[in-house]
Amino acid sequence: MGDPILFIDSGIGGLPYLQLARRRLPEEHFIYLADRANFPYGTRRAAEVREAVISAAVRADHRFRPKVIVLACNTATMIAIDALRERLAVPFVGVVPAVKPAASLSKNGRIGLLASGRAVKEGYLRNLIDDHAAGCRVLILSADEMIRFAETRFVYAAAEEKRSAVRRAIAPLRGEGVDTVVLACTHFLVMEKEFREVLDREIGVVDSRVGVMNQLIRILDVYGMRDAEPEDTCRDGLFYLTGDGEPEERYAIIARRFGLTLAGSM
Repeated sequence: MGDPILFIDSGIGGLPYLQLARRRLPEEHFIYLADRANFPYGTRRAAEVREAVISAAVRADHRFRPKVIVLACNTATMIAIDALRERLAVPFVGVVPAVKPAASLSKNGRIGLLASGRAVKEGYLRNLIDDHAAGCRVLILSADEMIRFAETRFVYAAAEEKRSAVRRAIAPLRGEGVDTVVLACTHFLVMEKEFREVLDREIGVVDSRVGVMNQLIRILDVYGMRDAEPEDTCRDGLFYLTGDGEPEERYAIIARRFGLTLAGSM
């Protein structure tokens, strides 16, 4: 078995990205790390997020020796990826809001963007919009309540409760004429189905999964790091948490849903 590909997020948000990676790279070995000890990143100061992400990545790199690390969190990527690249020799793939594809897809130039409170405050996001959507009107919403719901409540919630959470999050977009919505926090992808159910059918929902996967595959190919085992080999992925104590029940439920083995805390 070759070296693993490691995914890191503040919680369960990066799992839809891992899910796509496992479909496109079935021969690879994957490890997922949820930084439970520091969730949520979106309500913390930038310096706290940077310290938390570096600490988690350094410990995981030492323990698992991954060949690539996917920082499957928009907030963490904006704040910490440059520092991580200076600190660790392993290649990194980051996740940033899908502003560029949203600008290309929007027909009327009105885009809604949901992100964490910390990401909304970062100059990185504003620069991204200036560079790739300067001709658009981008309505930016902070949705930390939604992130917490996805992390702590989603696996237990009934369908209508999930839809109600989405309605609250997108309420400020009503009447603004947006035709495209960017899910700029990976946690929102856990509730993609509910977003599509609640939003008008003509409104496009955009995320960065495909771009991230293309970049991951490009890095594996450039560095010659593809696993050589046959593609029909079935592999389990391992799911770890930071922090003390045994994993809460919700993590066992979500691990099963994504076909992962819950391996404990580190």
